[in-house]
Amino acid sequence: NELSVKSSSHLKEAYQVLEALEGGPLALEETLRRLTLKIYDQALSPLLEPLRAASSDPTTAATATTNHIAPWKVTEKEDQPTKRIIGVSTSTTKGVVHRMEWHRGEEIVAMDDDDATLEWPVGVWKDTLQVLQKILVFVQSKILLERERLCELV
Repeated sequence: NELSVKSSSHLKEAYQVLEALEGGPLALEETLRRLTLKIYDQALSPLLEPLRAASSDPTTAATATTNHIAPWKVTEKEDQPTKRIIGVSTSTTKGVVHRMEWHRGEEIVAMDDDDATLEWPVGVWKDTLQVLQKILVFVQSKILLERERLCELV
């Protein structure tokens, strides 16, 4: 799982243009609505839906109770652009790509195999919510450029 955005001085300018366009805030709101849906579909939903489904499935809950689940590993890095970028950018614009990636080591780890595991359900949900928070901070700082108005709209 990953979330990427190319940093560029043009991103800030693009937000300013959207605010100034005829239709004013509606153009900006529509763009941010599409961006928000894309982030939800590609990043947040895949993180949350398996836990929601497991919480309501007695078989999965029983398996998770007798085993512990490995915590999420989250890394942030800056590197060269790729084709899969969420956010506003063009391939011809120079800039660093800020990337956040998250994954679990092994999905289920036997209780005695690893001390660094999470108990079901509280530990697993807490760990997932911490990853969710990191993703939202990444979106706020790297995609929305910490602009208060944009953060309020999203």
